[in-house]
Amino acid sequence: WRAPAQPTLGPGFDESQLAMLSDGSVLIIMRHTAEGYKGKAIARSTDGGETWSNVSYASELKSPVCQASIASLRPRPGAPLSLFYSGDNSTSHTRERLTILRSDDDGKSWRRHLLIDAGPSAYSCLVAQPLARGGGCPCARGNESCAPCGGVLYEAAQQVMRFARFPLAL
Repeated sequence: WRAPAQPTLGPGFDESQLAMLSDGSVLIIMRHTAEGYKGKAIARSTDGGETWSNVSYASELKSPVCQASIASLRPRPGAPLSLFYSGDNSTSHTRERLTILRSDDDGKSWRRHLLIDAGPSAYSCLVAQPLARGGGCPCARGNESCAPCGGVLYEAAQQVMRFARFPLAL
């Protein structure tokens, strides 16, 4: 797919992220002022981003009004793509409890969750192997028993940037 002109999805949507789904279509998630009770705004494109479906809301992705990240990753070599989401998961609608969610049905449901940081958190960015394997990861040192992992770079308490690895198997 290619990025066309800005999608005309209506006013109030910003800080969008895109991911390719298992059938080749594209999912966009967007921040909006009502996401605390509606969930992230989403739309889909089946023509490479030329046109978009009407906006709907992913009710399982409720969070404070804050940017989130989405990525299509393979939980293990040869496996179908899974959709991963990182964002704040707070019942008080504050920017805290950074959580990774995994969907195996192209974002229709999010059955797997992993809490990364229970404290303050905000903007996040998901990365796949091999970026997640850098630094101190045992896989980077040739450990063959290492499970596939992803990584998330995020804004933590006191505006400190942190990086955390997580198992793609969740």
